[in-house]
Amino acid sequence: MRGSDPLPQQTEPVTADTPVSDAAETDPGIESQLTSVDFDGRGIRILGYRTTADRSYNDTELYESEQTGEPIDDAVYMRNLKTELLLNVKLNYSLPDDEKNTDIHFKNSVMAGDDRCDVLAFKAIYWGTLLTAGVLMPWDDIPGMQLDKPWYVTDANETITVGGHRYGILSDALCTNITMVWTMVFNKRIADEYRIDGLYDTVRSGLWTMDEMTGIVKGVYSDVNGDSNCDPDDLYGFYTDSYATLDAFMDAHAISGVSKDENDMPKVDFMSERLIRSFEKIYELYWNNAATYVDTKEPYTYRLSFAQGKALLAPMLINYMISPDLRAMDDDYGILPFPKLDEAQEKYGTHLLPRTGTYMLPKTLNDDSADCIGYVIDVLSAYSYDLLRPAIYDTTLTEKGVRDEDSLEMLNIAVAGRQYDFSNFLEWDTSYPFTCLYTYRGLLSAKKTDIASYYEKNLSKAEAILQKIADAVNDF
Repeated sequence: MRGSDPLPQQTEPVTADTPVSDAAETDPGIESQLTSVDFDGRGIRILGYRTTADRSYNDTELYESEQTGEPIDDAVYMRNLKTELLLNVKLNYSLPDDEKNTDIHFKNSVMAGDDRCDVLAFKAIYWGTLLTAGVLMPWDDIPGMQLDKPWYVTDANETITVGGHRYGILSDALCTNITMVWTMVFNKRIADEYRIDGLYDTVRSGLWTMDEMTGIVKGVYSDVNGDSNCDPDDLYGFYTDSYATLDAFMDAHAISGVSKDENDMPKVDFMSERLIRSFEKIYELYWNNAATYVDTKEPYTYRLSFAQGKALLAPMLINYMISPDLRAMDDDYGILPFPKLDEAQEKYGTHLLPRTGTYMLPKTLNDDSADCIGYVIDVLSAYSYDLLRPAIYDTTLTEKGVRDEDSLEMLNIAVAGRQYDFSNFLEWDTSYPFTCLYTYRGLLSAKKTDIASYYEKNLSKAEAILQKIADAVNDF
């Protein structure tokens, strides 16, 4: 057991002595909804992680040491400062350079009975294994949180419960809950050339469906290099890959991998006629459509092809829209939500990449920290909603490429549609077979649609994993 290992060096807290930019004004309406409690300078220890390979995944959502002039960084800096000032606390972040180190430190610390962090800010994909390891405590009796406010991800927070106990919190304070949102984007120049208009109105009317999208895609193709072959250099109606883009359709089509019984205990709820239709329509779009190009070799690089003007439509994380690739795009593009399965589907559903951030509590949380951590998370979330979300939106929408009010409306629809099936929280290490990763990506990327056989083969395994989660909660 390595429970006595020291945690990584903590960040320096932002303090009231730090200069504040006059540009970072807070809406007085936000502060009127918050409870100002004086916690007498108490230190709040937040364990997170730092993604050095791609800082847009996580570096910007927890801590910035100073204002840089970059809108998202400055918003993170300001919301931390304002939280400290309102509650009279000191935010101390421990940020290992590798997420596996965070996982090891947290588990070993809690299992050794050490009280070394007050809250874990970590990827949702780790939640299942942390829960079954017995190192989490629920948020049930934590005061100070207003979960009905718009700065929380309501669908996710209502899902991440077991036996009536909530073991995780998702909010705008972890900005990956916005940047990891999947959308569709379309090239406005290509749409004009092929006389495709009214896409925004199609979304508003509820008619943006798989059939509608597939029909539009079929009419867009050009053999740009003139070699009579469909290759990566041609122009396509839909340019994508066979990896996480497939995952996103599960939530977009309102397909569940887990439901809850009358006692809020998870149970397998996956196989349905709707699931079969979803598979068939995605297969048709990806593999039976000559105007679709699917990159089966490299994940995520298709976005470069979209940025080069090679596609009418492409799936896109908000995170990609604030990356240099799309900022350098010559053509203007618009934003759409993912299409519904059919017109009968009530609303547009949005998939959050499960690497988004979640707040979790250590089972070793002391009483003093339990009294204040809810207020801290609530205030961080509110200021993030007021400062950080607009910074992300502004960076996404005002960079070269996207400048129209319609795309802002579509972005709001996509973010408002954020969903999390319970199975999303089981993607890492639990091997639960009915996640979007194992089914939508695993089968459809291999051009398989026999989901019924897969279901029958893996049902007992799925039930055993959910029973393990139920047993862990009962043991608490």
